Amino acid sequence: MRQGVYYSTCFYFAFVSGIVFQSDPHNVFESPPKRGQTHRPSGQNSVPKPPQDFYIMAAKELKLPVSVREPAGTAVVKRLRASGITPAVVYSRGAETVALQADTATLKPLLNAPHIITLEFSDNREPRYAVVSEVQRHFMTGLILHVDFHEVHMGEEMTATVPIAHEGHPKGEMDGGILEQNLHEVEIVCLPKDLPEEIMVDVSGMELNDRITLEDLKLPEGVKLNVEDLSTLVLTVAPQLAEEEESEDDAAAEPEVISKGKQEDESEDSGK
Repeated sequence: MRQGVYYSTCFYFAFVSGIVFQSDPHNVFESPPKRGQTHRPSGQNSVPKPPQDFYIMAAKELKLPVSVREPAGTAVVKRLRASGITPAVVYSRGAETVALQADTATLKPLLNAPHIITLEFSDNREPRYAVVSEVQRHFMTGLILHVDFHEVHMGEEMTATVPIAHEGHPKGEMDGGILEQNLHEVEIVCLPKDLPEEIMVDVSGMELNDRITLEDLKLPEGVKLNVEDLSTLVLTVAPQLAEEEESEDDAAAEPEVISKGKQEDESEDSGK
């Protein structure tokens, strides 16, 4: 009897555990992703990263509902912002500049990285492809005041500034080095469909005193750097010895004011 209860209990917990592991996409009991793989929820295959030190995160194509607005004064624009609407404008080469407005909550997530944004007009006019060229914010609150869009044509090259990020821990840190990033973004030229969201650098293989310059970046086909000096330093693993020696020299150069004061006091006492 006890044996039957035991097996029934085990079967019940195995059944419940199976349901939990299959239904919970954030199951903490899943095996951690292997090195070089991206973590995916249960039921999805892990996609390995390309076998290279640098890889590109492709920019997303997003849609933003907008409506045309008439140019207005400061008071009208303030009322728009207070109601959760952000004024904007789209510039285009060879076409008229159009004043726009968009929902702030919908617009805000699109400003974090370079994207090709499809502007969908409420009056059913032809959509326009654009990128964010400038964001004006309140200097104290950070509130979005105005956004400038620049129209792009899918068959023509465009210029954009994309961020440079890094991942991993350099081997040189074990030898007392410290990772320093000297360049955080770079200007590129590419077709809109090839626009990367960021350039990610794997620094796990960097030894002490290793350097990565713009010339070392491996870009995908169709993407070019729009810079003059390819020797510009991006990342380096620098030793910390220079800072320690400098602090020791500064400490040795400081005058001993206290001991000098004591000598003066002693001389005054002897004069008395």
